[in-house]
Amino acid sequence: MDTRLAALVAGGRERTASLSATSSVAERLRTVGDKGSSFVVAVAIPDAATNPHELRALNAAGLVAVPVRRAAALGTVVAQLRPDLVLLDIAVCPGAVLDMLAELRTVGAPAVVLCGSLSDPTIRAALLCAGADDCLEAPYLLDELVARVRAVLRRTQSTAQQGHSLAPLIAGPLSVDIDNHSVSIDGRRIALTLLEFRLLTYLLRHRGVAMPRERLLADVWGYTIGAPETVTVHIRRLRAKIEVDPSRPAWIETVWGVGYRFRCEPRGGERTAAEFSRRRTQSFPLATAG
Repeated sequence: MDTRLAALVAGGRERTASLSATSSVAERLRTVGDKGSSFVVAVAIPDAATNPHELRALNAAGLVAVPVRRAAALGTVVAQLRPDLVLLDIAVCPGAVLDMLAELRTVGAPAVVLCGSLSDPTIRAALLCAGADDCLEAPYLLDELVARVRAVLRRTQSTAQQGHSLAPLIAGPLSVDIDNHSVSIDGRRIALTLLEFRLLTYLLRHRGVAMPRERLLADVWGYTIGAPETVTVHIRRLRAKIEVDPSRPAWIETVWGVGYRFRCEPRGGERTAAEFSRRRTQSFPLATAG
């Protein structure tokens, strides 16, 4: 890894000129390895510069790990360096993890993996719902850390590669624009997290098919093992954003003992955009992207 890039970011320098200079360095770093396949990972963990076990493990795996010493600099570094993934220990921003996730989404972080003291499944679920792509509970093996980072990178790169070759997915008033990574109902945009977008897209591509939770974990999250509750939480959040009545979903139905299915025809006869919009407005206003 270029020592100038590491020094700039680890030092937490936020001057625009200095950070802009790292962008060209990062682009050059991306050409390292097999056909420019190296990915840049911004690493914000306690004592990242002096205790570089995670950095060494990521670099040994062929990734370009860039340490970020201060949480206050992370948003600026991501905006200027544009890494492929952010690895964030929640201890770096105690009490402000949700705010940091919101900032990272605002500046365009393509993927975020959280690690640290995450033994409470309720907290992990809340962080995943807030936009984290994965959560890794400490203590963890470095091999597992690298494997999870790679799994998230595979998912984000696969989504990006598919995005320019597929037509929008349409289901009644619901439209998913793959190319622009946007979702709308009756022409009004709906704000989804990256995982919610991937989950909805996957279900739409397999509409009418009952998808087991284990298969969703494997194909959407990239996990070969994992808790089915992760899928349940994201389905609940997705229903809250696209269904008229999430407690009686018209589109994403539960197939008991199996998983979930996106219906070919909506339950309840909502076959037109106008009817869907009218019923949803009566229930609660549509969430719109800011």
